[in-house]
Amino acid sequence: MTPGPVGFRAASVSCGRSGEVAFSAMRETYGKALRAKPGEVSTTRFVLADAPVSLRIVGSRLATLIGASFRHLLSHSDVGISPRLTIDLWDERAAGIGCPRAAREAGERGEARQEEDTGIAVGAAEDRYVGHLRPGIRLWMDRRAAHVVGCVTSTDELTIQDRGKPLYFPLLLWHADRGVPVIHAALVSTRGGGALLVGKGGRGKTTVALACVLGGLGFLGDDYIGLEQAGACRFVGHSLYDSVWLTADGEARFPALVPYAEPPERSSSMARRLLHMSDATPDRLGRSVPIRAVVATVLSTEQSSSLQPVSQAAALLALAPSSMLRLPVSGTAFFERMSRLVEHVPTYELAVGLNTTTLVPLVRRLLELEDPR
Repeated sequence: MTPGPVGFRAASVSCGRSGEVAFSAMRETYGKALRAKPGEVSTTRFVLADAPVSLRIVGSRLATLIGASFRHLLSHSDVGISPRLTIDLWDERAAGIGCPRAAREAGERGEARQEEDTGIAVGAAEDRYVGHLRPGIRLWMDRRAAHVVGCVTSTDELTIQDRGKPLYFPLLLWHADRGVPVIHAALVSTRGGGALLVGKGGRGKTTVALACVLGGLGFLGDDYIGLEQAGACRFVGHSLYDSVWLTADGEARFPALVPYAEPPERSSSMARRLLHMSDATPDRLGRSVPIRAVVATVLSTEQSSSLQPVSQAAALLALAPSSMLRLPVSGTAFFERMSRLVEHVPTYELAVGLNTTTLVPLVRRLLELEDPR
């Protein structure tokens, strides 16, 4: 695997050869953590975009927190197959082994500019060795070997972002290097295929996705979806996480989901709760599905929801900006892939009404059409 033509949206600093030194130090220190606490080691295998991934973690609580979002992707059939991506993590407190000095110093210049949402990317877009630093967690990646090594200061310090969408920077970078860019969208499905829900934050994507899954449709993700072009006119959406952010509005709309969500991260009307759909609707989660429609969601003050065709340009405008600006990696290949998607897949606008029960028949009917066009 070689680094792909992507850029980093996260604030970044260069590291030169120190990136290789940092990764080597992390890999060596992870080995020490393995030997120090062999009884605290867990290994799981799961599938991302049809590729086997190995996740090894030292620290039982860390393994539970990190692995929760990937439970719907677990695999037991590829034990003898070499993973396409290896992820090794350790809990510093549980293992009694701290992060190596080389890994800390490689990113010291950038930590003062650390951003809450994206963190600091250490290294350039073309570098083989890249680091990602966030509060309480340091990750280093060898992109050519597809190997991520990371340490967590304490599970108590993991943010809701790192528990709900864990390892998102190296995972999105790995997807991009494989030619499966990750876009900002939700994805629901029937047996006939999937509807990709797109739009800026706050435009109703999560509301539609939750209404659909509670109405019997399949769920492949919210916020992060891998987009593969599997043929001249065929596109496949791949799941990354099972997690959803449940807001106060979501609690009011979908009270049946509240018992499965964590307590709010803070006492505020803007607080969000982490919800794993594997807990709430485990039989409705999927890994991959052909994309049959791109649906731009908008909020409506009407009681009933409505669906109508929309131009390719309007659908691309709903999809591209949030994907290019919100996600930590981007590039021209991302935009080209999204442009080809709306060119070959029917595009619609879904006005999300106040009565969420009216959403499900519209989406289901759309996906069960033999020819959506």
